[in-house]
Amino acid sequence: LRRQRELLQGQVSHLQQMLLSIDTILDMQQLGGRLSLAETVEIWGTDWDPVYVEEARAQWGDTPEWAESYQRKARMSRADWVQAHEETVALEAALAEAMRNGVEPGSPEANALARWHRKDFNRWFEVSISKQVLIGRGYVADERFARYYDKRAPGLAAWLKDVIDSGARSEGIDPDTVAWE
Repeated sequence: LRRQRELLQGQVSHLQQMLLSIDTILDMQQLGGRLSLAETVEIWGTDWDPVYVEEARAQWGDTPEWAESYQRKARMSRADWVQAHEETVALEAALAEAMRNGVEPGSPEANALARWHRKDFNRWFEVSISKQVLIGRGYVADERFARYYDKRAPGLAAWLKDVIDSGARSEGIDPDTVAWE
């Protein structure tokens, strides 16, 4: 009975994740979104997990940034989504290459990468330098983000956080005192 209960609990968890995925896509479609769940997975692959979307909605769903992000996503065509994915992959490849090549946080090249990173995020909602710093903290604080970046190159999550922090300093912003603005 205990084993049967474990199996059923696993099925329940799987079904709950599927429901969250469907709810997420339905929300996007209500806003005019043009992408199905299958298309989203096809474009973003295993890096896209609807569970993360649901977690983000629970944490930030009532913020202006969340609303802005959903409105922008709803206007995106399939080609826009493909382009977004390709540009993100190119950014992540450039970040990994720069780290492997010894680019130092705070250098002009690293600061340019920090600006590129912020620009990539600005596709979804307006990201100030302060917001970028706070997002960067999540890259090392949340093991899933760390794993995501470190899969591209070991140590990339921490290096990227340092690049973002150093880039903020070069713009006159103290990463230790930033707030979501």
